[in-house]
Amino acid sequence: MSTGTVPKKAWSSKRGFTSTEEKILSAFGELQVPYFTAEDMTRLRFQKGSKAFVRRVMTELAGGGDNINHYLLRFGLPYAPGNFERYFALGSRGRDYLRTLGLDMHWWQRRRNYSFNTLLHDSFVIKALVALHLFVGQYPDYQLVETKTAFALAKNPPRFTFSPSEAVQETINVIPDIWACLERAHGDTPEVFAMWIEVDCGTETREKFQRLLINRINLIRTKKYAEFFNIHSITFCYLVGTPTRDQRLVRLRRLREWTADVLAEMSLDDWSPLFRFSTIDEYLYDSLILFTDPVFCTPDSDTLISLFSTPQL
Repeated sequence: MSTGTVPKKAWSSKRGFTSTEEKILSAFGELQVPYFTAEDMTRLRFQKGSKAFVRRVMTELAGGGDNINHYLLRFGLPYAPGNFERYFALGSRGRDYLRTLGLDMHWWQRRRNYSFNTLLHDSFVIKALVALHLFVGQYPDYQLVETKTAFALAKNPPRFTFSPSEAVQETINVIPDIWACLERAHGDTPEVFAMWIEVDCGTETREKFQRLLINRINLIRTKKYAEFFNIHSITFCYLVGTPTRDQRLVRLRRLREWTADVLAEMSLDDWSPLFRFSTIDEYLYDSLILFTDPVFCTPDSDTLISLFSTPQL
């Protein structure tokens, strides 16, 4: 059962919502994300439904507009021309309502402007998480055991202590965009896959990317990863989501090179198979190839492999 799942009987004791509204509100708690688009929600909860219908229901839950005091808050990019995509965030009533169901939602959405880069990154994170749920729904050999998102981990993140000198100690927080644990049927003992998923939209410099990478590696080497997630295995999955295909391919190559350099400097070349790199785009829902096909490469090899190929650490 994934983190934040709401028992069905909990909904039966609540009144005032239609079944469609219940499905929409519960999704925020079950996936632990602050917002969805109507497309995300339709794919996740209403695959045979109409996106226009789902958008209308979500707009009603937002009070018919951009109202922070309702169950949802509708917003979009400021100054965006034309018919741009709307996002629906959890409003104050939505947060409070989910808390009555036993879901400790750490945030609610105040009215503020969002940068394009922030929305691009977060929307790809949410799409990857929704696609993962769609994948296990279509492939019964896989079971999604648990998920954790950066949105929910921000209050109590994984961390380790670093001592740059005898007199100084630093505590470093290390937060994945998504952490997911899956099981695949395999005889009497299922195979377990723990994945640390990062979405890269091309905004991090080489210095920042490598610093974050070193922190992730040190989280594992200090045993704090296993302590926090209660598992030793891990596969790092980097998904490049820059706006154009050419940009994605260039960025993909750079991330692989930067990762290979870090592993070489830390004498960890044997960790290279633990890192997978691929791209992500707006057509993810239509193919799910990230989870079904060999579309990943490692830092030091162009040979395409699948996300669920071994080894893991």
